[in-house]
Amino acid sequence: MHHGKTIIDPDSGAARKPEIITFYNCTKGGVDVVDEMCGTYSTARKTNRWPLSAFFHLQDVVGVNSFDRSALDENNLAQIANLTKFIRTNIIEILQEGEPAAAEEEQAEQDSRKRKRCKLCARTGNKSYHTCAICKIYICVNHGKLTCLNCLKNTP
Repeated sequence: MHHGKTIIDPDSGAARKPEIITFYNCTKGGVDVVDEMCGTYSTARKTNRWPLSAFFHLQDVVGVNSFDRSALDENNLAQIANLTKFIRTNIIEILQEGEPAAAEEEQAEQDSRKRKRCKLCARTGNKSYHTCAICKIYICVNHGKLTCLNCLKNTP
């Protein structure tokens, strides 16, 4: 097919195309489909560095391949349908359990705030972004973790 005498494909009709050209035209659709899917679900970012560009393209192709592999598994389609129900019920259960998630969010919110001076050692200039969980004053690591030393003494 690739070497030797050029063989004209009889199916090409009056165009009289070589067999290799008609073979390519029959099989090139896969590349077009992959390029379209990579463009639709792209991870690429604007960059001037060619290794990053190649890495982003590699991620796109890996994503298309993993989607294709999961589509081959017929049981996987049922799992995907059940996955949304599973995620939804788990989220509802977690939200109904209580406040631990809210406490973590509050701690993350505190960490993102601007640092201020510790109220218990303001003259030394120790700055911290941690606050006492009870009285909400800024405290450094030396004066407590979640509650200040004053609140610890006052609690029974």
